[in-house]
Amino acid sequence: MSSSSLCLVILGMHRSGTSALAGCLVRLGVPLPGEKLPPADDNPLGFWETTKLTLIHDLLLNELGRSWDMVAPLPEGWEHTEAFAKARRRLLEWLQAETANLPLWFVKDPRTCRLLPLWTSVWAELGVDPRFIVMIRHPEEVAQSLAARDGMELKQGRALWCVYTGESLERTQGSRRVILTYEKLLADPVGELQNLENRLGFSFPLPVWHAREDILGFLDPKLRHHTRVKKGGNTSKSRLDELYEAAAQGYWPRELALSVWQEYASFLEEEARSHRRRVEQRVLAATKVAPVPFCRVTVPVGKEEGIGAGCFLLFPGEWDRLEIPIFHTEGLRHRALRIDPLNQIGVVRLASLRFLSASEKKELGSFVFPKDIQRVTGGP
Repeated sequence: MSSSSLCLVILGMHRSGTSALAGCLVRLGVPLPGEKLPPADDNPLGFWETTKLTLIHDLLLNELGRSWDMVAPLPEGWEHTEAFAKARRRLLEWLQAETANLPLWFVKDPRTCRLLPLWTSVWAELGVDPRFIVMIRHPEEVAQSLAARDGMELKQGRALWCVYTGESLERTQGSRRVILTYEKLLADPVGELQNLENRLGFSFPLPVWHAREDILGFLDPKLRHHTRVKKGGNTSKSRLDELYEAAAQGYWPRELALSVWQEYASFLEEEARSHRRRVEQRVLAATKVAPVPFCRVTVPVGKEEGIGAGCFLLFPGEWDRLEIPIFHTEGLRHRALRIDPLNQIGVVRLASLRFLSASEKKELGSFVFPKDIQRVTGGP
């Protein structure tokens, strides 16, 4: 990796115009490392996100008991967990492989807003100079867009906007950054992109004016399906209007944001209960476009087929430790504990198997493979 590597970091809540900005950077010659997510019906211009990076983020959030659409704060001390260390190692290896000798590149995934401490530690080790572009769109437009795409409640969408936007602004305070609204980008893309160069102190590989026609052809204002109705006259501003205007100036009024967030707070318990099911469905869909096995572990119960004990992402060529709760050991006498790949054909290799007492934390038995394969399977 180049010692003077500069990374343009696009931050912003989902549905805030981050994909539109990323598409402009691509047309100006800025590389996006890694395999790209394909376009979708809800984002025909392309997401301009990397499959491996999205999976690293999703897996970390999953192991922390969270997902991108959960309003709850990340667990206290999450930066010191095994999940963080694992994600950091994966991110470091991916960046070393994909950004070597790139003097300028960009990264874009809205989840980065919540996971900036992960990135900060990796940038520091690699000697990368991050420059931030925080995309801001009115929270009501974001909430309407999420409601149309995902069926999300407007309250949840507004609360999520507060979480993503607040963490983006507060964690980049004092860093080299530009605040850019989706509205301004669509109104004057050439002027705003030139402003990025000037304020962040770098030059695009292609001059903005040379790519002007390509950029204007790419940014179709008609794709902005959700727009708020602006109030005129002496009509008082809503809390969302005040938050938007403050964020667009790089200021974050915490107390005002908290009042919007608390409207959804009563749903946090239900959010946590439905987390596992929603994450499994979403991550399974994501892994269909990436070379990462997604496996379900099934534990037998009595003589019945069994119940799902969880789903796991298993990165190819990387050993991992799975902790599987077994509440009824009798079932193992009749049926096998199964690990089934869900999204692709693959082989899962087991190095060892340990049984621990949940109450006493005492080892009840252990097996090392392939030496103990006959003891486990009961074969000849």
